[in-house]
Amino acid sequence: AALDGGASGGGFAVPSVGGGTFGADTAGSPGSISPPFPFVSLLLAFVFLVPMNFLIQAYGSSVLDERTNRRGEPLLVTPLSPVDIVAGKTLPYVAAALLVTTVIAVAVGGGALSVIAVLPVALTFLAATFVGAMFSRSFKELTFVTVGVSVLLTTYAFVPAVFTNVTPVALVSPLTLVVFDLQGEAVSVGEALFSTGPMALGAALLFGLGLGVYREEDMFTQKPVTRKLLDALAVRLSTVEDAAIADLADRRRLRALG
Repeated sequence: AALDGGASGGGFAVPSVGGGTFGADTAGSPGSISPPFPFVSLLLAFVFLVPMNFLIQAYGSSVLDERTNRRGEPLLVTPLSPVDIVAGKTLPYVAAALLVTTVIAVAVGGGALSVIAVLPVALTFLAATFVGAMFSRSFKELTFVTVGVSVLLTTYAFVPAVFTNVTPVALVSPLTLVVFDLQGEAVSVGEALFSTGPMALGAALLFGLGLGVYREEDMFTQKPVTRKLLDALAVRLSTVEDAAIADLADRRRLRALG
């Protein structure tokens, strides 16, 4: 008996191996499964985070260099307050982050919402790096801090955005707004505030904590990290206590006059 395909050619026929053999054309196969999240938009949103890792390296090095080489000492004797000094040092990096974010947004098809969403992320990156640079005693410690900041904040920003189309909890990450923007979906003001508010507040608290040790007795000494942390908290709490005492004194004065 002749084998199939052998009668016409006088030999053995090579069986046809098509995509159907491996199930590529079958419903439910790996090739036909679409992920439950906007894969392309997530990748484009992740691009916004990449420049932050380089930005904080330069920012943290500049802050620590002023401490180790005592270049920041002349600034402490000027009429400028620590807030003014740190703001003047930080604003160029914020401007650089905004510029890079805008360029990326234009390149990937995003809009103003993407820039607004990434701004608190950039501020938190810088604020956490500022605290790390104020507490670190060497560039080796600073490198460890910046790597930790990069990993933690990137994870916080990226992982919730994976569930953009699954649960509203994804809005805890500002990158979710970027994904919505790239998909052309509308976002309410409340959703935008809910998404960007926590990181903006966190950035403000971190800058405030770092400013607590922006003074000569902490900047140019090799105190342990725990000691500097206690000093920073003490400065912040004493400010609140002084304000509360002043408010109480004003109330008593008004009662006496009344």
